[in-house]
Amino acid sequence: WTGGSTHTIRFRVSDETDAQLAAWVNATVDGVSATVYAGPVPLGESSVAWTLPSTTSTVTVLVAVADASGLTASSSSAALAIDATPPDLLAADPADGAVSAKVAGPIVLTFSERMNEAATAAAVAVTPSVGGMSASWDLGGRVLTIEFASPLAAYTKYIVTVGCAARDGSDPGNALAGCPEAPARIRFTTEIVAPPPIARAAA
Repeated sequence: WTGGSTHTIRFRVSDETDAQLAAWVNATVDGVSATVYAGPVPLGESSVAWTLPSTTSTVTVLVAVADASGLTASSSSAALAIDATPPDLLAADPADGAVSAKVAGPIVLTFSERMNEAATAAAVAVTPSVGGMSASWDLGGRVLTIEFASPLAAYTKYIVTVGCAARDGSDPGNALAGCPEAPARIRFTTEIVAPPPIARAAA
């Protein structure tokens, strides 16, 4: 889960006699407990909206209920991770400021943590336009490789922009560090490609 985002806690209760029960929903964040909801709930499924803290932390959720006779029951979630740290673009190949970059590519971008692969790949733009591009990720979801359908132009300055739609793998995702004011940009110049040799035959 992404720090500061709102999520829904769902739980189901039942009782043989009462039509509703008293319920308490408590969240324990890094050992500190707070009440998310306290009040009556009907039998069946109920849901409670909860805005997460804006800090990277670990949370467990406890739901407790009591009927009119004072009988109680409770259930706790597994530990859940809250990620409030924006991801960083750690490295790029070609690097920012590189000269003589290979016209065949590829461009390889390494991020500080697992990314939302579809959103991040779609946020990458190259100018001037290069036509078709394809994206692939390593198994850890941190290294994005951009391949080109045709070679880049020789001795040309390119800018690769990773836009602010790039997100890490939390739900719904932290935007890239620097956003929205300064999306990540890498500038490089491609190599000079010598023309192929020409063979001349003399009679």
